[in-house]
Amino acid sequence: MARSTFFSHLVQVLAGTGRWLAPLSVVLVIVVLGSMQANYKISLAKPIKFIGHADEAGYVAMGESLADRGDLNVNYVSWFFIPYDKNITRREDHWPPFMGFAIAPFFMAYGQEPWVSKLAPIYIGSIGLPLAAAWLGYAFSRRGYVGIIAGLLMMTNITLFTESLKTLSDVATAMWLAAFCAAVIAARERPWIHLAAGVCIAGAYYAKGSEIILLGLYPLLAVLCFGVAVLWRKWIYLGALVAVLLMAPWWYSNWKLYGKPLHSTQNFVSGYMGLGDWESNTYRAYWGNDLPKTSDRWKVDERTGKVNEYYWRRTAEFREAAVRHAFFGDKAPPDFWRQWGQYGLMIRDWLDGEYREAKGLEQAKVAPITEWHNPRQTLPAAGAVLLIVSLIATLPLVLVVEGMKLLGRWRRWRKAKREDLEVLTTKPKREGLEALTTKPTREDLEVLTTNPSPHPTTPWLHGKTLAIVIVFVVHAVFLAYLWEAQLRFCFILFPLVAVLGVTFAARVIEFPVRTVMWAVRQAHWGAGLTARPRWLLHNWQAPVTVVVAFALLSDALPLSVRAQQHHADLGLRGYPYDDNTRHAILGGWIKKNLPHAIIMTRLPWQLRFYCAKTNKTVNQPYADALTIFSIAKYYGVTHIVDDNARYELETYFNGQRPGLKRVAGAPDQLFEIDYSVVPWRDANELLSPKTKTDIR
Repeated sequence: MARSTFFSHLVQVLAGTGRWLAPLSVVLVIVVLGSMQANYKISLAKPIKFIGHADEAGYVAMGESLADRGDLNVNYVSWFFIPYDKNITRREDHWPPFMGFAIAPFFMAYGQEPWVSKLAPIYIGSIGLPLAAAWLGYAFSRRGYVGIIAGLLMMTNITLFTESLKTLSDVATAMWLAAFCAAVIAARERPWIHLAAGVCIAGAYYAKGSEIILLGLYPLLAVLCFGVAVLWRKWIYLGALVAVLLMAPWWYSNWKLYGKPLHSTQNFVSGYMGLGDWESNTYRAYWGNDLPKTSDRWKVDERTGKVNEYYWRRTAEFREAAVRHAFFGDKAPPDFWRQWGQYGLMIRDWLDGEYREAKGLEQAKVAPITEWHNPRQTLPAAGAVLLIVSLIATLPLVLVVEGMKLLGRWRRWRKAKREDLEVLTTKPKREGLEALTTKPTREDLEVLTTNPSPHPTTPWLHGKTLAIVIVFVVHAVFLAYLWEAQLRFCFILFPLVAVLGVTFAARVIEFPVRTVMWAVRQAHWGAGLTARPRWLLHNWQAPVTVVVAFALLSDALPLSVRAQQHHADLGLRGYPYDDNTRHAILGGWIKKNLPHAIIMTRLPWQLRFYCAKTNKTVNQPYADALTIFSIAKYYGVTHIVDDNARYELETYFNGQRPGLKRVAGAPDQLFEIDYSVVPWRDANELLSPKTKTDIR
């Protein structure tokens, strides 16, 4: 009996530690390996003087402003959709602010150096996104080792590895989206995690404005994961309230400064993104007149009375690109579907209706596996391959298991009918419309939170899988029909595919393990040992996770350099783009010699970073010379840079027309503007917008 008491006590202790041992192991592995990878990335970024182009420089400018003044005001003009104040200084209204908030603390701690701006995306890509993917994997599968593998797939993905060296918000958006899905699923056992879901909604919105759609998806996903009864619990509403309260300051700022709570110049960009020429559409001098809008994408052709055929052709291409990028990475060329023979071409034709090469399906043959696209370098494909293989492998199992469940229900129904029972269980069960309209009892709500359903053998048939699929589909549809399916925009889909693939593959691998556990349970061990197989049966995931974590950490150094080696194999040993020092040199000269000048340049974000704090910059509009000089006069521009971007100014730069004087000693093509010679008019009169945009 003493031995039995000892083992029983030991089992109780182990059962208690099993709840936190697995998640702690997941966090430990991701943080240790991620920190090692982050140190390597920092060594790549330190020698770089280039802050990045356009979007990257814009996020850095917001971080600089927060570090200096505690606000998001920037000293440059990027676009000409609406006229800003002549003072130029304004709150950034194109790029969302999350990356600025992430960069600012590093600027305050280490100084405003180009490499310091990379620290935030480096840590987000090496630790933040892998942790979010690991949390989603653990919450979805309830297996720590699944979380570890999902996190490592993000960490070793060569595309994410490269992009996390840039100050863009796409990797951060993927992190927030994965964390949001994980929070919604995890809230079943701990309802207070709905508050974290609200934080993730706000974080995703501040990283990418389009993620406001999560606020609408939130109740739907919760219902799929918990059932309709969740709508009668306070936590989901508190989560939504947290999201709204966190986003409200930005909405108020938009309303106060620009007249609309959801104002963003990206709303205008959505009218032509992926459909028209970027330069002419984006940098045109709209000045509040005839602004593009989202509905322009499906504008009806007056001649045919149908939506523009080019739009449908492009959306078909975007559908195919979104699926290809999400499942197979950036190294899969558009025609890689051929390697799967007629099946691949059928998929391609289904995704892209304009792809008509599928007409030769009967002649198409599957390529040898040695010629297939190798997903080793772009590991989102690993999740996709695991997903596809596991679905095919477990299809017979799904049919058998679900068939047995249906058979069991039918037998219970027959038994109840024979015994003339009014109900099958001890309490009435509301179904159909009654379940949707009737408030659940206290017992229903207690069951909802205290007695979650056991881990399913076939998770794709259950609500949380459907929830992740819906998130995937909604974002893919948005990219295909309302935006553009560029590779970096598809990063948000990477953790979803990886988690589904790894989880389903784990289910396949676990099947023989479950069989062994069942056999152990059937073997009647002695009374003193009865508890041990019972505990092991329900908690074996925890020790398995610990073993996996120990194995990974013992081999931490090789694992941490795996992505680095792939990086080198691709010829990318170094930073992902050239260290362009042109603006650093020119900006340094302006800082020393013209500290109060206002410069017009095609790249105002980049040049501004290297200039003095008192310098301001203005973009060069895509317009004729009269309009360019009129806008320059409106903003008080004193100098202009020849960026070889506006042919309308070539005759002024080369001296054929008067008005521009080359600045002596400047290290670049810098000219001083003489407004007594160049043509200009009052910008508001010249552009004469029909409808002024409220820019209070």
